[in-house]
Amino acid sequence: MEFRRLTVELALPGGRVGVEMEVPTQEVPMQALLPALRTTADAFVAYAAGQSAAGGKPVSCAKGCGACCRQLVPVAEAEARRLAAVVEGLPEPRRSAVRSRFAEAVERVQAAGLLPALEGRTDRLVAKSRDTGLAYFALGIPCPFLEDESCSIYAERPIACREYLVTSPPAACSSPSRETIASVPLPTRVWAAMAREEKGVAGT
Repeated sequence: MEFRRLTVELALPGGRVGVEMEVPTQEVPMQALLPALRTTADAFVAYAAGQSAAGGKPVSCAKGCGACCRQLVPVAEAEARRLAAVVEGLPEPRRSAVRSRFAEAVERVQAAGLLPALEGRTDRLVAKSRDTGLAYFALGIPCPFLEDESCSIYAERPIACREYLVTSPPAACSSPSRETIASVPLPTRVWAAMAREEKGVAGT
């Protein structure tokens, strides 16, 4: 597979964002574009964080605070496949430990009656999704990749994780709500664009 370096500069309210990335020169599955999409998301996040700090609201997230790693995290199909490959590539006994955590999480979600909603067998109204998210968070299930309250696959973390930053006090993350959490506004969300693009596209 051949790649070429692409430089893009985007004009946004209050500034410009420059992104340099390696992109394939031919048609490829969405999974092959993940590195470029991650680079783009990181650039938008850095820009938004800088704008927020300049406005007196610096990002309060810090390594070792894993509260958000107990929330529902949306992943696109291409990301799910990549994460499966990451798990498969882990050495033993870590691979078995991560798989066991995934299995335990599914069991706890099923016991709580949330599995149908998460599998898309119920309506996807915003209010319903929010209720499901809060119910899931109340279970306190840590991400299977969370170790010592830090992400053990940081370079491979989902784009939605990259795009989630807050300026509210870290203590508020233990009980998230619209009233307690102040997220950093992004000019656009790469995860949402990727999910829309690959929806219904065969071979992604």
